[in-house]
Amino acid sequence: MANYGYSRDKKRGKLQIVFGLLCNREGCPIAVEVFEGNKSDTTTLGKQIEKVRHRFGISKIIWVGDRGMITQTRIDKEFSSYEDLDWITALTAPQIKKLAEQKVIQLGLFDEQNLVEVESGDYPEVRPVANLIRLRKAHLEKD
Repeated sequence: MANYGYSRDKKRGKLQIVFGLLCNREGCPIAVEVFEGNKSDTTTLGKQIEKVRHRFGISKIIWVGDRGMITQTRIDKEFSSYEDLDWITALTAPQIKKLAEQKVIQLGLFDEQNLVEVESGDYPEVRPVANLIRLRKAHLEKD
């Protein structure tokens, strides 16, 4: 099970294993699975969706993940046929910069809070209707 793979600790040459953790809406763990150390997070997602649907009898699922795990390409390729499957993830820096240039995001809003909800015609496939963006104003301006 231990294998060489991507180390989040940046320690190369070390055997590792990967843990997958599923939580409910309150953030409480409902399942843990151990994967080989060279298993990519993105390759585990489909199996976890099926686990939640069949093992726990849950039909309406909202996944929350980072940009590395939940990408629009992956959604289009693997999950577009799933019903009652929604997701929340972050936009990439170039996507956010484009929204700022189009004045969809007002940078001044980040002076008061660091969470902004927007709707954009560039992302009509996003369900539910809005993207949630968490990024500090300083990060936007440095690009």
